[in-house]
Amino acid sequence: MVPSSLAARYALMVGGLSIGLLLAAGGLHTWMAYRQARTAIAELQRVHTEAAAQEIAQALRRTEDTLRDAAKMPWERNGFGVEALREELARLLVLAPAVLDVRHASPQPDFAVFVSRADRQAPSVAPADCQADTHYGNTRYDAGVPLLELSVPTHRPGSCLIATLNLRFLADVVSGLRIGDHGQVYVVDAADHLIAHPRPTHALRQLSLGDYGPVAAARSASPDQRWPVNGMDAVDVDGVPVIVTAAPIPGPRWLVLAQQPRSEALRPVVTSVAQTLALVLLAGLLAAMASVWFSRRMAAPIVALRRATARIAGGNLSSGVGAAIDARGGAELTALAQDFNEMTRQLQASYRGLEAKVAERTAELSAARDLLLQQSQDLARLNEQLRAQLQALAVSQEQAVRASAAKTRFLAAASHDLRQPMHSVSLLMSVLRERLQQPEHLSLADKVSRSIGAMEHLFSGLLDISRLDAGAVHAQPGPQPLDDMLARVLCSYEPQAAAKGLRLQLRAPRGVLVRTDAAMLERVLGNLVANAVRYTASGGVLMAARLRGAEVLVQVIDTGPGIPAAHLDDVFEEFFRLDGGSGHPGGLGLGLSIVKRSLAMLGHPLQVRSRLGHGTSFGFLLPRVAGWPLMTDTTGVQPLDDGRLAGCFVLLVDDDADNRDALRALCLQWGCLVADASSGEAALAEVDRHLRTPDLVITDQSLGDGWTGTTLVTELRQRLDDQLPAVVLTADLSPETDAQIAGIHAVKLAKPASAQRLRQAAIGALARVA
Repeated sequence: MVPSSLAARYALMVGGLSIGLLLAAGGLHTWMAYRQARTAIAELQRVHTEAAAQEIAQALRRTEDTLRDAAKMPWERNGFGVEALREELARLLVLAPAVLDVRHASPQPDFAVFVSRADRQAPSVAPADCQADTHYGNTRYDAGVPLLELSVPTHRPGSCLIATLNLRFLADVVSGLRIGDHGQVYVVDAADHLIAHPRPTHALRQLSLGDYGPVAAARSASPDQRWPVNGMDAVDVDGVPVIVTAAPIPGPRWLVLAQQPRSEALRPVVTSVAQTLALVLLAGLLAAMASVWFSRRMAAPIVALRRATARIAGGNLSSGVGAAIDARGGAELTALAQDFNEMTRQLQASYRGLEAKVAERTAELSAARDLLLQQSQDLARLNEQLRAQLQALAVSQEQAVRASAAKTRFLAAASHDLRQPMHSVSLLMSVLRERLQQPEHLSLADKVSRSIGAMEHLFSGLLDISRLDAGAVHAQPGPQPLDDMLARVLCSYEPQAAAKGLRLQLRAPRGVLVRTDAAMLERVLGNLVANAVRYTASGGVLMAARLRGAEVLVQVIDTGPGIPAAHLDDVFEEFFRLDGGSGHPGGLGLGLSIVKRSLAMLGHPLQVRSRLGHGTSFGFLLPRVAGWPLMTDTTGVQPLDDGRLAGCFVLLVDDDADNRDALRALCLQWGCLVADASSGEAALAEVDRHLRTPDLVITDQSLGDGWTGTTLVTELRQRLDDQLPAVVLTADLSPETDAQIAGIHAVKLAKPASAQRLRQAAIGALARVA
């Protein structure tokens, strides 16, 4: 809560600043005192640790030197027999008080000598126990006495002197070193066991300190580091917080550790902190008192001035404020009071002039208000007229929208019923043509086939536009093999190009996977290729795919008449058509509109370049799927083997009798063996009547009685225990149907389908399981 009094605010600000500075200074002093104390503690512990380590190392070094002197003798040679060796070992016990016993290990049994201070049985020592260099063994205890074996090699390979050392002197060393009142020095052996401690009971317990923080830190430090642990905080075996310093003894790999309780080591720091805190509190109290006195004396004239301005703000302009100001406030405040008196006189004069101006301005505003009221009434009438016009426009727009929606719903709903008879006509016409012999009849049949093909193309375009308008098309992108999609488009439109004497070619890398909706992209490519074939009189059409980093550029290039620059945008409008060089090419002008809307839905913007008389190029970029290998380029697609249909046993399933008869006639013309059924149950019964398993199933997706083509294929595969190839014909182009057919790895063929497309689909289905 901020104080409302000016004096209180000044006191809080000045006092808070002073106390804050005192606290900062006290904290800095405390931190520096703590760091100096820790440095002094670490230095003191290093002195004690180094003293203990040097004393222990010197004692061990003297014993090593005594053993080396005895080992230098040429034992086992002439003049240095067993008795001489025994006398030398006895003399060694006199020179080295820490040695309890010594034995000579040699390949010659006669020289295996053992000398002991006590009547102890000589242990068996084999030459294999000897080391190539001076070696310290592990610490062991005998009757509460810590013992250590020291091995020194002699001049003869395979022989050595092994002495047992009494480590009781370690307790004398660590007991003689004290750090403060409760500081301690102790020794840990190479196996991290406590072997010397001022408290003998700790050493007798043979405590394992491998998990003790300072010991673990010292073991993990570099071998050549002189002080691996220096002033480290830890908790000792008695649960007391301590400060520890460690130094290594290189020979036996022991550690000498010096520790002091933290409470004792940091006692001077605590005392200094208490003194500093007391001084800070006293100084803070004095600063608070001084700030209160200073703020009151400084704020008194300002408070008086504030009261005078409050009278002026209340409208009392008759009296000045000079008398309200304490003259002891200083010359600046006196001058400020005089300025306020002058300001009051000017305010009185301005107030009288302002009253006259307000009356004049009030009259002007009254006239402007009357004018604005008249304009508001005129605007309200205009608004009513505009609202009526908008309501009429909304009614007209709603009627237009309902009419367009009704048209779209009709075309989308009639898709299946309109595709079925056209599909039957296309198949029956293909059967009829194969049976005609007269040239004039064949010519007439070709004209009818072309008319049927043109009608199929026009009908497909109308249905695609209606499905796009109705919002029934939804992109489902995923990883797709690009070369397979291009190959299927090539196979579908190669006969159409060949009929016009054109070359339809494919140039694309193999093994490239792109992220797209395969069904939508194939329809896009089919529209582009069909459009190119329709408008190209000579030359050819090229489908090309080129790598562009993380993307693939797909192009359809023709050698047609080209598109004028003024119409490059118009060709994507619905029902817009350009005449070719040799008469009207046909079509409704929907193909490129479908292409552009489909690519926009897929997220692949369309690119177009054209030159009059040289041809046109349509292209778009597809994102590559990372992590898939890239195969070598191919200059074309190998044609499928048409001969695979001869002798093939085909099961035809369709609930429409005309379609079923047409499919049967086509398959018989291709040299197939045919069995047909009108429903899913009939198809299963038909399979049971034949000994031979069908090689291929051609089925309609909609079979009635709860059966679909996908469920029938799944049931047949389970019953026959075979991955049966299948072609599914459908007039339903919804994404759900596409997903169901793709889920059983069957070839989907949209109705209406020509005989050539059906043949290519059948061969493709057989090739999938070849």
